[in-house]
Amino acid sequence: MDISRQDEPEAVNEPEWTAVQPNRTYPHTRWWLWLGLAALTVVVVGTVLVIKRLGSDTADGEDPASARRSNDHSPGSEVTIYLQGRNSVMVAVDEATLDELVAALATNGEEVENLVQSGRVFTVPSNTRVRIVDASFAKLKVRIIEGKKIMTEVWVPERWIR
Repeated sequence: MDISRQDEPEAVNEPEWTAVQPNRTYPHTRWWLWLGLAALTVVVVGTVLVIKRLGSDTADGEDPASARRSNDHSPGSEVTIYLQGRNSVMVAVDEATLDELVAALATNGEEVENLVQSGRVFTVPSNTRVRIVDASFAKLKVRIIEGKKIMTEVWVPERWIR
């Protein structure tokens, strides 16, 4: 018995381009895929670097560890007392006196002079290094770690710290 191919129906000529072509590979498609992945990687890495750079408070050449310390207002952190445009900064010997100092500075009265004369408020040079001892709402108790008043604990507004 001879098995011939005559019994099989003849294949219908289909158009060359159909919706599904499972066995056909396109090398240029892979090339575009790799190019797209490379571009996406560059964009992601660039975005991360820009965000990291913008989020950094360090100036060029500044030690990033010192910048972290200066932004951290938790007890034990080393920071500096600083008031822009001033050579010295007033500090208070206790929390209640700090409240009086802030109120007196707001009124520009002679109360500031009275606080200084009483010894409850004194000045330290701007950029004096201190270590935070305690933190209250918008107020910090700090220990001076350099200068003439070294090891003295004082209170300052949180905004005067950097």
